[in-house]
Amino acid sequence: MPVYEDIKFEPIAKVGENIILVPLESYSLDKAGRPRYFKVTHIEPLPAIYHDFGSISASSEVTDKEISNLYLHDNQLGQYRIYPLDDIVIKVKQPKSSKRYATKNYVSSIDAFTYPDNLREIFIFEDENATYFDVSNPNNYAISKARAKFVGWKFILEPIVVTSAEDIPKTYTVVPLETTRSEPLDPISWFKTKVGVR
Repeated sequence: MPVYEDIKFEPIAKVGENIILVPLESYSLDKAGRPRYFKVTHIEPLPAIYHDFGSISASSEVTDKEISNLYLHDNQLGQYRIYPLDDIVIKVKQPKSSKRYATKNYVSSIDAFTYPDNLREIFIFEDENATYFDVSNPNNYAISKARAKFVGWKFILEPIVVTSAEDIPKTYTVVPLETTRSEPLDPISWFKTKVGVR
């Protein structure tokens, strides 16, 4: 499912389908350094998680705000859309040192007018890929509230044991957990590199 399609908010994968998390580093690898694949065993809606970033002075910004209510238990994945409820602009950082939606010279953001809606999406795996928000007040007056609503889907995942290239699922959905600044290896090439297969 291309992320640019303007369609209703559906889960990125269905029950029984497989996913892989990218980029292939740290929390998306098993203890042996191999890519982690998962099968979706259950999906549950998350109708609304509200957060108030607090008061913000005129034309100012609050930075590095973390929302622990978005984090999940082991082997769970969250697919969220971000809806500002007040006149604010939100930048997403995954990881903390890298902003999402960035070009070479510009960092885009989410506001009340962001369209299509699927451009508002982020993914959070367990509580591993910590997510931070920079929130700015674009007005020339202070605001007492800077609220946002997060809606989405919670996926219960079952790890798929992969010990050889043959164990890699034939079909899977790629889930982007954070900013990727270089082209990653495809999972099969990555696996072969880790086990020394040519």
